[in-house]
Amino acid sequence: MSSPDARAVVWVMHAGALGDWVLLWPLLRALGRAGTLVIAVSHDAKAKLAAKWIECAPGSLLALPGGIDQPRLSRWWAGAGGSSVAPRVAEWGVRPPTRIISFLADDTTAAGRAWLASAAAEFPGAAIETVGPPGSASRTALWVREGVATRSAVPIRENPAGPIVCHVGAGGESKRWPMERWASLVQTLRDSGEPAIVVAGEAELERFDAAERAAFTRVGGRYIESLEDLAMIVSTGRLFVGADTGPTHLAAQLGIPALALFGPTDPAVWQPVGPAVRTLIPGAPGPMTWLEIDPVHQAAKELRSAHRSDEDLAAIDRGIEDVKAGRVHDMREAIRGIARRLGLPLDR
Repeated sequence: MSSPDARAVVWVMHAGALGDWVLLWPLLRALGRAGTLVIAVSHDAKAKLAAKWIECAPGSLLALPGGIDQPRLSRWWAGAGGSSVAPRVAEWGVRPPTRIISFLADDTTAAGRAWLASAAAEFPGAAIETVGPPGSASRTALWVREGVATRSAVPIRENPAGPIVCHVGAGGESKRWPMERWASLVQTLRDSGEPAIVVAGEAELERFDAAERAAFTRVGGRYIESLEDLAMIVSTGRLFVGADTGPTHLAAQLGIPALALFGPTDPAVWQPVGPAVRTLIPGAPGPMTWLEIDPVHQAAKELRSAHRSDEDLAAIDRGIEDVKAGRVHDMREAIRGIARRLGLPLDR
């Protein structure tokens, strides 16, 4: 007979955009690695994305079925808690919280106070903590208290044969780098022998004007329909280039070397978090037109080169281990395996 699960259960509740959510992944990872059972409560697709892609002990991070948008949770904003959520917890296959960390509500508004009262009525034994936006004192204190800096490290994901992924969209028009510059960058990368692919979210279908759609089509752009598709594509890249937007944050947290292009927003607050992130920043916040093509191309080359040597050594080490373990008996085949890992062309 198995012993009862004595872990603390933390519900982390959030309803913001993708980039805001991914900025919480280091906290989710740190909590999970510390032995806590973490329930991600966000928009359904975002919660599932975190549960699948964040690396911590198996079973330490689960997504709440139905997500934050379900009516039983939405009613908390009207002060209608106390009988609607708690009875469903067992049906959802999760455990009730011993602690709730809310990035949704605080006590500065009537609606926020109603939400907090509802949460307390639903789960009277749970400690409820409200946390502010990036850069706030409450968030900084929580990160320190949970040891996020030491418990949330992500290794670089090695994809030497993968493409450079260029995401040309952004949540706000002011954060979008001009499409014609993206097209020129992609052509420059391809002319220099770098495989580059171009993606955008479905929102760009409506935001692009005729000239932008034509340029996007000309470089073989693909519209991404789901967050899972986005993660799968991003995770295969050797390098990611994007604006201050959710996919750039996602790339960084997946361990992909990421080049983030900033303009009107503050990188001190919104810089992506990951093992290999570089930002291009204007002298003062302003439109994305400040950024020309050559600096982006140069920064991409430098970021790629900075991590290529580690990838090379890792590929060679794995080839040697294949020979030692008897998985490869022919030295020529071992060399070919190393070449494939390095993305080098192979003779027939």
